[in-house]
Amino acid sequence: FMPNANGDELCLKLGADTHTKSIASVMFSQRQDVAEDALKAGAIDLIYKEEPRELFILRVMAIFRLIKLNRQKSALEMEVNKRKRIEKELKQHKESLEELVEKLDGEKERLKVTLRSIGDAVISADTKGHIVFMNRVAEQLTGWSEKATQIYLLKTLFQIIDEESGEPYENPGDKVVETGKMVELEESVLLTKDNQKRLIEYSCAPITASEG
Repeated sequence: FMPNANGDELCLKLGADTHTKSIASVMFSQRQDVAEDALKAGAIDLIYKEEPRELFILRVMAIFRLIKLNRQKSALEMEVNKRKRIEKELKQHKESLEELVEKLDGEKERLKVTLRSIGDAVISADTKGHIVFMNRVAEQLTGWSEKATQIYLLKTLFQIIDEESGEPYENPGDKVVETGKMVELEESVLLTKDNQKRLIEYSCAPITASEG
């Protein structure tokens, strides 16, 4: 069937070609020297021509089963390696995120230390009016402790009223959320937790990220 080539040459050609290197070669010959050369060149098994037909068929079937098992093993190894690679990447991402969170926590703590040291009252709230931060001066001014910020909204802790009529003004935090603009410095009366009236000057501004 191959007048111009031997089995070992064919095995070498199949192994050198990226399109055929995965093909399993079985040598079928009656010459032992040719068969040995083919096995050395990459053939996976040997079948002699003089073998009985029944034995030949059984050996071919066994070889096919072996090839199938080897391919399944290779596919499983590829899947395992893929999962290991994914797990490694996920671990690296997790470590990066943990490092980033640690840095952000450090920045947050340094910011709190800075705001606590400011001589003016500072209150920070989110867009829904929940208090995010209140420094000690703000606690003393409003009469509310920072623990109360976990329960009450800004409009409860920071109530401003008209000095003469006692009518409440619109909460500046709500106004900033609604307009997205800063409320300039204004003079008003703050109603404290124990209903004392304190004349204050305040301003309120939105805090936005770099992307807006």
